[in-house]
Amino acid sequence: MAEAAGAIQRGDNPTNEIAREPARPRPGWVYGLVIAALGESDEPLRPQEVILRAERLHRHRIAPSSIRNCLLTAAERADTAVVRLAYGRYGLRRS
Repeated sequence: MAEAAGAIQRGDNPTNEIAREPARPRPGWVYGLVIAALGESDEPLRPQEVILRAERLHRHRIAPSSIRNCLLTAAERADTAVVRLAYGRYGLRRS
């Protein structure tokens, strides 16, 4: 019993180990990158252009389907900043 108490005080519990991998991105991080990528341009962008700009901002590869899905779902909603201006062209909603 004393050994168990000593192990707890020392922190020898393997479930309390610090994770060795980077933290996962929080929900909505792709949407934030899409907004930043669209905000860099004054003209409508194609999804491929948004993907390239978002990857440049993020400095890592992003699944193209994640960005395309984000563009589609955000453009369908009225409470987001993304708007579909024409077939395959997206921009920011102007207030």
